[in-house]
Amino acid sequence: MIQRNYKTTKEEAQALIDKFNKEVFCAICQEPLELSKTGYAIDHCHRSGKIRDLLCVFCNQGLGRFKDDLYILERAKRYLEQHG
Repeated sequence: MIQRNYKTTKEEAQALIDKFNKEVFCAICQEPLELSKTGYAIDHCHRSGKIRDLLCVFCNQGLGRFKDDLYILERAKRYLEQHG
């Protein structure tokens, strides 16, 4: 299912499945993911469909709200540095 839904190779799909058999952390914030619940997201590129990694729902939504745009994310980083 992962391989078909996210246009990934069999090996990439297996590596992701293997992560489910141990404690997994969000690739961005490093918080533990609750894999038995919907507290995680399989993050993927919307243009290519390729899986990037597992994220918590908050980090995944954050990327989506910033439209996966590095320019916008960099501006947000600078904003927080100036007003942090």
